[in-house]
Amino acid sequence: MTDTTDANQAGGDQAISPSPSSHPTNRATPRALRMAQPLAREVVEEIAKQYDVCIRPIALRPLDTYTGKVETIDVPCGATLESKCPPCAKRNRQLRMAQCREGWHLDHEPVNTPDEADDYQRYLVELRADAQAWRDEAEKAGEDTTDLDAAIGDLDDEINRTGMRGTVLGRTTASPGRGGIVADRKPNGRSSIYLGNDGYWHGWVTIGIKPDGSPDRRHRMAKTEAEVTRRVRELEGKREAGHVSKPGRIPNVTEWITEYLDVICDRLVASGKMAPRTLEDYRSKTRHWIIPLLGRHRLDRLAPEHLDKAYAMMLDQGLSSSTVLKVHRILSRALKIAMRRGKVTKNVATLIDAPVAADPDLAPLTRNEARKILEAAKPRRNAARWSVALALGIRQGEALGLRWSFVDLETGVIKAWYQAQRSPWRHGCDDLQECGKEWHRWPCKPRCRTHKHDPKCPQDCKKRGHVCPTRTCPKGCTGHADRCPRRTRGCIVFRQRKGPSRLTLQCPPELLPILREHKKLQDAERADAGDLWGDHDLLFPTRRGRPMEHSEDYKMWKALLKQAGVREARLHDARHTAGTLLVEQGVHIRVAQEILGHARVTTTERYTHVAGALVQDASERMGAALWGES
Repeated sequence: MTDTTDANQAGGDQAISPSPSSHPTNRATPRALRMAQPLAREVVEEIAKQYDVCIRPIALRPLDTYTGKVETIDVPCGATLESKCPPCAKRNRQLRMAQCREGWHLDHEPVNTPDEADDYQRYLVELRADAQAWRDEAEKAGEDTTDLDAAIGDLDDEINRTGMRGTVLGRTTASPGRGGIVADRKPNGRSSIYLGNDGYWHGWVTIGIKPDGSPDRRHRMAKTEAEVTRRVRELEGKREAGHVSKPGRIPNVTEWITEYLDVICDRLVASGKMAPRTLEDYRSKTRHWIIPLLGRHRLDRLAPEHLDKAYAMMLDQGLSSSTVLKVHRILSRALKIAMRRGKVTKNVATLIDAPVAADPDLAPLTRNEARKILEAAKPRRNAARWSVALALGIRQGEALGLRWSFVDLETGVIKAWYQAQRSPWRHGCDDLQECGKEWHRWPCKPRCRTHKHDPKCPQDCKKRGHVCPTRTCPKGCTGHADRCPRRTRGCIVFRQRKGPSRLTLQCPPELLPILREHKKLQDAERADAGDLWGDHDLLFPTRRGRPMEHSEDYKMWKALLKQAGVREARLHDARHTAGTLLVEQGVHIRVAQEILGHARVTTTERYTHVAGALVQDASERMGAALWGES
């Protein structure tokens, strides 16, 4: 009867009715077999007991008054009898045991007095509060707070390790479920982009690690998210390519070129790798051209176009191409050192064509002019100085650095191995600007009333105090060290000559008697000076045996030209005269190069273009060949 009823309830469709063996609860299965099978509810209860889950949850149906949605939520029954719900009874038993330990069964409430916090714990809590304040200020200013968040997390961990209960909740370190806000932090090293309170988009990129171990993060800012994203991607590309400068503020051209001259080049001078006059020439060109034209550019933003414009302005102001080339070389060398030290990623001076220096117009003295000078120098002191200059063609510093120990008066061998150069003066006082206050020359204002001409002044008057200075001191001038009462250095030093350091010359036989006579006159001066003679073994010293100043030597040359009735000429033109006379006498170009001490033969070849006597002889021979008698 029962089986028939169940079959009718199945709708008479025998094809979809389950078979007796396919369903364990099918009534067709004998009762004895069905009662021997495990009960599914009992199995669920056993598993729930293993995991301490309530086996008699109470179904609550809360109503959401806003949406009208009803949900079913299972709540533990909270039974205290193990026969009803063992998991809930176990939890309640553990709760009662904890309450008894805490004294809940007593008539009075127990008092637990915590230990006093030590100084280190107080320091950590104060530092945690300060760190949270710094983070709030940084967030308000629109700055990146990733580093501060990490520091705050480390402080919370340290506070717990010292034995303090609970946690100091902060905005970014609060635990979920305790009322705090959990920060959505990105993995370490990933770039971040966000909109700051200032209305600008900010981006931070991790480049690497600073020398002190802290992360090196670079900042980019823009008005739009797209622009700051582009800048962040560009910086990330430079990071991957290894073209990112070292951490720290990038100096501008003025700051770096000043450090290059005052520290790096000064060390090269002290070690003998750079001449003092070379450094002074670097300083002069830097002060008058590099700083005024390029000084405000940041070093990493200096572009080749800036150099092109600066060089064009220098040429427009009448500077020679060789001077522009020297400025270019100074700048290129400074940028090369900056690239080595990670200040910049490229040397922009190598990205442009260097200025081409035109060959200087040589104006050597003629043979007759040279003889007039030698004749006028005979009654003068140190007359041999000008014979050596015109016969050997050595430079001024090399002539003033000649020593008797390097001159063989028997064979005529002269070793011009050293130069005499003055080391630049240095301030010995603390306030450099105040020390040179009296000597500063500041630019004049328009319509200057300080510098005025007298009524009797000629039209081309250039008297000092009558015209405004053209070369003025830069802002914050620290020069005029030669006027400092506590100045240091400034002595004349002897260093190896420019070019081949071991230059050995053979003086003409006619020059030997002149040098011997000069030696006798100098020995007499030494005897007359007595203890006042400073014996430096020099060929051409002062009257007290000390090294001759370059300026005094130059003045003597100018006075000698005037006395001899010869046109104006530079002292270095005596060297050009020696080279030209060698070529005119038919000396091979390689021999002339060795005598003059040129590093490249192309420098010596310049004298072949001015040997007028040879050109005249060649033209006469050509005329004789074409029109002369056969």
